[in-house]
Amino acid sequence: MKNKQTILQVPFDGLRYTEALDTLLGFLQSNQNHIVVTPNPEMVMLAKRDEGFLRILQNADLVLADGIGITLAAKLLKLDIPERVPGCDIAIDLLKSTKGHSCYLLGAAPGVAETAQKNLIKQNINVVGHHDRYFND
Repeated sequence: MKNKQTILQVPFDGLRYTEALDTLLGFLQSNQNHIVVTPNPEMVMLAKRDEGFLRILQNADLVLADGIGITLAAKLLKLDIPERVPGCDIAIDLLKSTKGHSCYLLGAAPGVAETAQKNLIKQNINVVGHHDRYFND
């Protein structure tokens, strides 16, 4: 992987969309868990105020630039972040590229993961279940 490019202490991987997708597919071939994040400008600003969140971003295995503001900042700072890699788009492409794998949707407000599951199933993506972000004891 390329060197990390840092914007306000958040280290981004300077990957093109296709390179990022190839990296994610490679992660699926390993026997390890990986943390992948797609920060947008709002998340970078939140990381300035929240040290725990900043540490999560700094320790992720792959940090992709999601947001035109990130790529604009990179251009102004002369960093090697060649293009925006939207998290939602690359997640869909990853799911479409992983025949034989399944996914579970966890998070969002009530009803959102359920709707996402229905939409993904329509696209022949194997979704084994879903749960919103709310848990009880």
